[in-house]
Amino acid sequence: MDIKRALRTLKRLLFYAKLFDVFLSTLLISLISVLALVLTDQPLWYALLPAPLFFIITAFTSMKTLKYKDIEKKIPELEWQLRTAADNLDKDNEIIRRLHENILHKLATIKDIAFFKSKGTPYKLLGAIILFTSII
Repeated sequence: MDIKRALRTLKRLLFYAKLFDVFLSTLLISLISVLALVLTDQPLWYALLPAPLFFIITAFTSMKTLKYKDIEKKIPELEWQLRTAADNLDKDNEIIRRLHENILHKLATIKDIAFFKSKGTPYKLLGAIILFTSII
């Protein structure tokens, strides 16, 4: 695998991780809306209004800022290396080749799930389960 493909793959994984986080947040907003409407005896179709709007706005703003620095926060072993490799893709010398080899070697040991691990994810899932069961 070359470094360009590896960097594209990393950005794609970060994209999916952010999209998953936005989806969970949207699910929580939807469930909170439904619960509020059930408690106030309002039509449930009102719950369809805030969730898609929230999803579109949040997804657009979070996808607009996909940066290698975000990947480096999730994988601290690659701190500064990804940005340096991305900045020097068009150059070819011994130091850059070693940097690329080092990054590819480290990426081979990292699992994709590292991108989806977030402190808020278990709490969002737990909140969704609690809200779902309280609606039923």
